[in-house]
Amino acid sequence: MDNSGDSVSPGATSVDVTNSTITNIGENPFNGSQHGVAIYYHAFATGSSVTGTISGNTASKYQKGGIVVNGPGSSASVSGNTVTGQGPVDYIAQNGIQIGFGAAGQIMRNTVTKNSYIGDNDASSTGVSIYGGCGYPLVTGVQIVKNAIGSTTPADGNDIGVALANYDAGCDGPPSTATNNKVINNTITNTETTNVSGDTYPCGYQAGILDSGVNDKLINNDISGVGYTPAATCGSSGGTTVVTIDTSSTTAAKVHANTVP
Repeated sequence: MDNSGDSVSPGATSVDVTNSTITNIGENPFNGSQHGVAIYYHAFATGSSVTGTISGNTASKYQKGGIVVNGPGSSASVSGNTVTGQGPVDYIAQNGIQIGFGAAGQIMRNTVTKNSYIGDNDASSTGVSIYGGCGYPLVTGVQIVKNAIGSTTPADGNDIGVALANYDAGCDGPPSTATNNKVINNTITNTETTNVSGDTYPCGYQAGILDSGVNDKLINNDISGVGYTPAATCGSSGGTTVVTIDTSSTTAAKVHANTVP
């Protein structure tokens, strides 16, 4: 890719990132610019691909993201990593682990904490994010299994524990085709309610699991803490909309055997 991050040299690359410590990735000092990723797999150009294993790493003090796998040519197995954000911070909405924009992969047995946004720029941070649609390829068939997302320690929580965020071309709702993502056997915890803008400032948004997709499966997850305990929806005076499992923008989700507050 060039200095702006655009793909310019299509080709196939296979690389493993294992048992490494990656820290202090971003501006000095950190700010709201949407870059600064500890481990980044990126393949958007026609004919390009990057595949591999991301395991056993410690990622911390990143500006935007801990581990990111983006683009339809990208695929990675993400397992056994410890990913720690800066939060709560007011200048950027971080994501711990992301598979996005048509990428593929699996996310298993990771520990993801401290991705929390307290600013007013209409955003929430996410522990584990699946993002597709809105004019980009969907992300389908990803399994998110046996991760520890947040903890009972104050400030360890993520605004959204897991976000399965696939949308139609206009970003108006779920897509029309199956996404088949799975969130199974995860422990998702947040002991605080701090977000103030994820549901459009001055309304915050926090959720244990957010699902926008078709035929996704949310099974046997343990969701706990006041940060994910349902409360009154935000009103005109502000507040935070808190949801344990949000399926308000999904089709045919299978929600079964979850432990909820």
